[in-house]
Amino acid sequence: MPEQAPARDPYLYWAKHTGWRHVLREPGTGQLAVAIECLGSVGDLVHEALPGVEIAEHYGQLSVVDPKSIRYCTALIDPDALATLETRVKRLKLGMAVARHRGPAREAPASKCRTKVVIGLIDDFVAYAHPRFRDAEGGSRVRHVWSQDAARPACTVASNWQTCADFPYGYELDTHACAREGVALRDTYPPVLRRWTHGTHVADLAAGGNAVPDEEALPDIVAVHLPRRGVADTSGSALKMQVLDALHYIVERAGPEASVVVNLSYGTMAGPHDGQTILEQAIDELVALRQGRLWVVVPAGNSREARCHAVVKLNKSRKTARLRWKLLPDDATPSWLEIWLPEAAAVEVKLRDPGGTCRVRCVKGEMLAAPAQGALHGGCGVIYLDRVSDSPDNGTMILVALAPTVSTDPSVPTAAAGVWTVELRHDGQADLGEIHAWIERDDTPFGHPTRGRQSYFVDPKYEAAGQRPEPAADSAQAYVKRRGAFNSIATGARTLVAGAYVGQSNKVARYSGGGPTRRPARLGPSLLARGDESPTLHGLLAAGTGAADRVRMNGTSVAAPQVARQVAQILNEVGAALRGGLDTEDMLRRLAERLSAPPPGAKPGLPDPEREGLGRLPVR
Repeated sequence: MPEQAPARDPYLYWAKHTGWRHVLREPGTGQLAVAIECLGSVGDLVHEALPGVEIAEHYGQLSVVDPKSIRYCTALIDPDALATLETRVKRLKLGMAVARHRGPAREAPASKCRTKVVIGLIDDFVAYAHPRFRDAEGGSRVRHVWSQDAARPACTVASNWQTCADFPYGYELDTHACAREGVALRDTYPPVLRRWTHGTHVADLAAGGNAVPDEEALPDIVAVHLPRRGVADTSGSALKMQVLDALHYIVERAGPEASVVVNLSYGTMAGPHDGQTILEQAIDELVALRQGRLWVVVPAGNSREARCHAVVKLNKSRKTARLRWKLLPDDATPSWLEIWLPEAAAVEVKLRDPGGTCRVRCVKGEMLAAPAQGALHGGCGVIYLDRVSDSPDNGTMILVALAPTVSTDPSVPTAAAGVWTVELRHDGQADLGEIHAWIERDDTPFGHPTRGRQSYFVDPKYEAAGQRPEPAADSAQAYVKRRGAFNSIATGARTLVAGAYVGQSNKVARYSGGGPTRRPARLGPSLLARGDESPTLHGLLAAGTGAADRVRMNGTSVAAPQVARQVAQILNEVGAALRGGLDTEDMLRRLAERLSAPPPGAKPGLPDPEREGLGRLPVR
């Protein structure tokens, strides 16, 4: 039997080819950030002490999580050490490096959390001094805060932001210590804040409340602020490394006895959608290890109508398929298209620019094809590996990479704005089955300088179907599909996935992502929570950054924290019985008991599993 090809990261090959120009490396050292799946345990890899590979102190410590019991971690590596590391691990995935703080390692602080259930938040800035997060004594229930940015937050008492003890980047605030030292938490805020932040809004929906004496304690909170650069540039999967570190940080700071519910209102669009990515499997591993004391809630995504998912079929009667991909002008970030093929499928790929010129031709095994010279060198390329690290055992992926369409540096290649064509050709007689293509997310969140602009597929047959006010429907003749537009980190086995519905109409929100996925066991979201008040009043009200501020936001990212809140309530109710092993099936059954009645006019029978999951949670 021939030896199986190693599973490699196509993004890593493209980054090498383009001289790392679009990859954030560690300043000074030029080291790369990677997420790793080990051949053995993380403890074994740490003990190996490979030259040029630096694993965070946390992953070598015996604490809440035993390094000998996990296979997934993150590391900073020298580019020269890549070849060696690839032979010593099962797979790795390129990420985004954040500048490290230098100095001796310190012991991680003891948990300051007091409640038996703790809410973890992985998001952008959370206004941890907001009255909605106070306990009955007037202190903040946000007991630990980790800002993953490279620089200490600018504020009047910056000394209270200490370097994170067990991770080599970012700064940590102990709000309990601030109270003990008489430091007002508002003095640890940045001096200028927007009226709202996504993290504060989500935190209020997940764990906000008005604590009063003699009332059951509201849950303590551990918050992680993702790096601002990564939040602003949503293209690719760069933040997955920081998310994995954040998850470990929350479990550690919550303490060994706490039950933790983590809300991760974050998502990407491209990926295998089969639960095999390193981040998804690392979450599944940690949830299983904690045996009912860790729950992770993620959104279904808002990309159902983004025109970023396509499905084509090639067989002996249809040899060629063409995907028309529109890049917008003034896009300062790269654009990515992932084409996922079934097992044993092989095609020829041609990439044509907006003028119709074939810039790249690539077949399986060539690994990388790109113009070798001229103005477009590094401006476009196709990477076609036998096996890819995001899904080693479920077919393969062709990565089509396009440079930004604008650059302030004349030495940096750009790609032409307009409609590019990706041509797939199959010369065999076999039926290759469904070939899926996903364009990666590349928008810019509100409140950040505009860098990315979302590209999309152009398909007149899609555009002629499902136009408002008619119900959204996929045309059988169109290759662009709403079905299958799903958050690519939401297909794991043990995550709870929240879609969104509209309160007044009870209809599933048009933007709410759904199945099917490439993982048979994951048909779609686990359930729905409210994402909008009505068809005309979008979003839900929740806390802004100021004490009196209330702001409105919508999407599946506001549905997810409502699910997290109810999971925390269930864990509080279960109490001591939790040690008996509340598993995913038990939790879904308890959530099902809280669902609203079916909406008026609903079809008899079970809800649509691809869009609705179990059904709709009421607002509580």
